[in-house]
This record gives sequence, structure tokens and C-alpha cells, in this order.
Amino acid sequence: MIKISKTKAVEIIKSTSSKYMTVKNITKDGRDRTYKSSKYIMDMHGNLNVLTKDGYRNIRPETIFYLKFKQEYAVV
Repeated sequence: MIKISKTKAVEIIKSTSSKYMTVKNITKDGRDRTYKSSKYIMDMHGNLNVLTKDGYRNIRPETIFYLKFKQEYAVV
């Protein structure tokens, strides 16, 4: 798995052009959350707005620790 920075992960997410990806992050209450088959929509108040099968979700970029888009990335 390739290690990348959080800023690089945000750049990759923004460049996906509405293609499917998997993002894992830590929620406000400390749990790990996985968003499979999600699509990047836009930035919203400093967060990444993605569309998942459960609806729209806002992901704080500083909480991302895993990204899968064509390759798997460990976000550090």
C-alpha cells in the first residue's frame, strides 16, 4: 500500500471526476467509518461532500486514513 499525505489524498479525491472510490475516516465520536462506492461532489465548508449509497456525506479531510481509487493508499 502506498503512503500519501492528507493533502495528496484530497487532491486525488478531487481529481476523480465523479468516479467511484472508497474512503475510510474517523468520525467525531472516534469510530472508523467506510464509504464504499462513493463519488466526490464538491467542497462544502472545508469538508469533502461525497455521494454514497446512503446519501450525501461530508468528510473532514483531516480524518481520512485510507483511500482506494485505482490503487490503495494509506493516508498519513
